[in-house]
Amino acid sequence: MTLNTAIKSWQIQPATISGGHLVVSNSVSGTQILSYDASEDSFKWDYLATVTINEVPSGDIDGSNKEFTLSNTPLEDSERVYLNGLLQEPGSGKDYTIDGNKITFATAPESGDVLLVSYLISKVLDSNSGYGYVCGGDDSSGNRLSSIERITFPFNSGTANNVGNLSGTRRQFDGCNSTTYGYISAGYSTANLTTIDRFQFPFDSGIASHVGNISHKRHGSASCNSSDHGYIAGGYDSPLYLSYVERITFPFDSGTATDVGDLAVARRHLGGVNCSTYGFFHGGTAVADLVTTIDRIQFPFNSGSASHVGNLSTAVQNVKGCNASTYGYNLGGADSSYNCFSNIQRFQFPFDSGIASHTGDLSGSRRYMTGSNSVTYGYSFGGYDGTNLLDIIDRFVFPFDSGTASQVGGLNSTRSASASCDSTDFVSMFV
Repeated sequence: MTLNTAIKSWQIQPATISGGHLVVSNSVSGTQILSYDASEDSFKWDYLATVTINEVPSGDIDGSNKEFTLSNTPLEDSERVYLNGLLQEPGSGKDYTIDGNKITFATAPESGDVLLVSYLISKVLDSNSGYGYVCGGDDSSGNRLSSIERITFPFNSGTANNVGNLSGTRRQFDGCNSTTYGYISAGYSTANLTTIDRFQFPFDSGIASHVGNISHKRHGSASCNSSDHGYIAGGYDSPLYLSYVERITFPFDSGTATDVGDLAVARRHLGGVNCSTYGFFHGGTAVADLVTTIDRIQFPFNSGSASHVGNLSTAVQNVKGCNASTYGYNLGGADSSYNCFSNIQRFQFPFDSGIASHTGDLSGSRRYMTGSNSVTYGYSFGGYDGTNLLDIIDRFVFPFDSGTASQVGGLNSTRSASASCDSTDFVSMFV
């Protein structure tokens, strides 16, 4: 079977399917394979997230217990089981069998025996899994919200679920994520905040933890993240338009973000997106007027000023963004008179010059919405159309280059000026 399909900017060369796997010579790295999942009738990149060495599995070593449990499920055929330093042979009728993370010995290890297991942990880059989270904002009565709503990818109908709350109410803020946590920072409640909240994926109940603070209180900021750091940039603390770029190191669980540099233009109500090597901050309102500026920082950004590398095609404020593996998207927004736009503007990574393209539209004009993404879709949540607050969830497929986003469902409640993040481990998937 011959395929010529672009996957993450690579081309699959002529290949054969054997044993449920499509073996290719130019996968995205030497630790990845493209595997076929019959239950979902789709191909997925499998990659080795971590290596576990000499784990002591749970289970009593007492001469009678034969079953032991590993903390993770090993990649198939990767486990190496050692009993008193001797490598054990897997398989029916041999030393042990394994099912998921359960190891069953043919003969129970004796008291005093030493059991150690080393293995590889497989993680699937699956476009049909993960969650998007929408946090806080304003309701239709102007009340500040703390609620966190969640959608399951690929979300194509229905209503988001209310799964918990931030540590307090707030609006006009932003979020980023590591592989395991969502981080929500800054914003406005009755005054500007420095709060950084954290919740662990998959978050389905409870209250986010207040784990630290940013250095400069603000609202109207933007965020992006690398695999190791989260960045908070710009914003407003009356009467100042801010250019500060602050950084937290994952997993951030205490302390204060570090002030590591500045934007090229101080501004608020801007958006943020990222690829694997760069973070981008786009649009917003500066002291004099709206800007089209797209600033870029290179990871790991720890000093200096962001570079002005290009511009949006239209000056907008009250925007948010989302990103695919190869493009960043600016969603909606408003002009200086607060007339709302439906425009979706796109720029290609690594963007270092030029002007973003107007590639399509949301299902309607709006500002103060927020956005997130799965591997294959970008999502816009809620917002304000100039008359009403919205509960609309729009979706568009990557790479989005024309047309109109589809309205695929709704939030549990109308809201604007929210923040969002997602559990998509997108940074590790970039090439």
